[in-house]
Amino acid sequence: RALSILGRSSAATREIVVLTDRQAEAWKTTDTAAWLRFDDLLKLPAVRPRIWVMDTSTGLSQLSHNIAVGQLELSRELTVPGFPLRLRTMVRNEADTETAVTIRLLLDGQPLAGRTQNLRIPPHSATSVEFEHALREAGSHVLSVEAESANDEIRADDSSHAAVRSMPSLPVLVLNGAPSVNPEQRASFFVQTAFAAVEVGEPWVAATVVDADSATAADLRNQAAVVCCNVSRLTPAFAAALEQFVRSGGGLLIACGDQLTPIEFDACFRNAGMLGSIQLSRIRQSAPNAADRVQVAPLSIQPGWLERFRSDPGRTFLKSDFLSWAVLSVVKEAVSRPAGGDTTAAIPQSPAVLATLTTGDPLLIEATHGEGRVLLLSSSLDRSGNDLPSRADFVPFLHEAVFRIATARSRRNVPVGEALIVAVPQGAPDPLAVDLQSESSQFDVLLSDGQTVQVPAESSGAELRGVIRQTNRPGVLRTTFRIAAQQGAAAADPAAHNSTDAFVVNYDHTEDLFQSLQGDDRARLATNERVRFTESLEELQQRMYGDETTTELWTLLMFGFLGLLVAELLLTRRVIL
Repeated sequence: RALSILGRSSAATREIVVLTDRQAEAWKTTDTAAWLRFDDLLKLPAVRPRIWVMDTSTGLSQLSHNIAVGQLELSRELTVPGFPLRLRTMVRNEADTETAVTIRLLLDGQPLAGRTQNLRIPPHSATSVEFEHALREAGSHVLSVEAESANDEIRADDSSHAAVRSMPSLPVLVLNGAPSVNPEQRASFFVQTAFAAVEVGEPWVAATVVDADSATAADLRNQAAVVCCNVSRLTPAFAAALEQFVRSGGGLLIACGDQLTPIEFDACFRNAGMLGSIQLSRIRQSAPNAADRVQVAPLSIQPGWLERFRSDPGRTFLKSDFLSWAVLSVVKEAVSRPAGGDTTAAIPQSPAVLATLTTGDPLLIEATHGEGRVLLLSSSLDRSGNDLPSRADFVPFLHEAVFRIATARSRRNVPVGEALIVAVPQGAPDPLAVDLQSESSQFDVLLSDGQTVQVPAESSGAELRGVIRQTNRPGVLRTTFRIAAQQGAAAADPAAHNSTDAFVVNYDHTEDLFQSLQGDDRARLATNERVRFTESLEELQQRMYGDETTTELWTLLMFGFLGLLVAELLLTRRVIL
């Protein structure tokens, strides 16, 4: 960027000053190709700029002992009470000796009983730490992993946080593509049964079952996700409403059955714009009495929410037999950024194959559409295409899938500098009952440094949203949605109109790597005077300006001109005399 700016300059001398510390990670000294490209860029300007690198950490002592907790990886940001949540992180030991470390899991700042691990981490290495916890109460919570060790020199990186939202139950619309008088013959039978499988309390998923050909846009109201069970026919009005639902942040799970032909797949989903880069070519069936059973290829399962189904070879998900499935393929398309420079808009991503069958055909594809997420299962969710519904892993797989697609709009954990979108959370007043034209609604945001800022709440569909741009410091942010009392309205309890929520801003944890630039690395960077290292501001000034004279050329010319005028005056006087 600096080279681009100086390339448009007409100055005779051009300087770039880089302020840095001892950390070697950001310099990427082993990326030879990147530095060769940088060398080519240096040759472009008519006047080659000089690049100075000043070490701002000069005078600071070297760190001899530090334990750092990496960024938390959650299985999902949205959950329900009682549904186990998994989180993982890396704990790094930046010391010359093996270190004993105590790791604790905290919920809203309080240590959880029985969630402690005692580790011994080798020098200059990292160890993976995993926890599993089921929240008991609905609401917005912050999970934290904290490390404790003796003689730790930096305490700021001893803990890492992640925000989670727990709701009483997840509202899901199930579209039945095979209506029947006999419930067991409906394509949605096993899905409905799996969602209702709860011994006590509320079900984790509140399912509403509707026949696909009679579904209307009103059925999508207040739903978090939609599950299509062998759906081959949708009305044009509902297909348009479904596309808008997904684009606005809703989730969609499509299970392909024997009724879904390529033409019907295009009519229901591709032509609406939701799956433009995915093609269904045909329905394939396994050979009768084949010696090789068609199952899930274990090594094809990608890390993430599916990892629990590949971690144990004995999982019944891997033993499921598939009799028929749709042959799907991903068509590569150009990915463009949102117009208008909107930093809060989602950038389209290419579909990803999360799992394949032993035949090599994709089994599960994940795609994004607008702010929403789509999962495409190439087989059915009933026993017409496989025996997965009769396996023990069917219920957890289905729950993990719907929670995966329902969390697309939930961005509670963002990197530093990324705008954070906050909406009226569960438990707040109905946004439709609020006067959206008034300026009485706002979000009070408590930043990680203790300051409070106000963000106006604006109408966005059926909810109120605010954009938090003060995310330049990592830490936990807490928001409170407030509705000011309307003029002439009856007095009410303020707490009834307030709702709190939690978010986390994460920093780049490569900053926890304190390995400094060594002599060989510095020499490689300084090859052909690519960069010049300095240790202090005085040295920088001396080397940058030390060989330049303080006398300007224009002063010499001025004195010379005055001398000529004096000489001319003297000669004129002599001629006259």
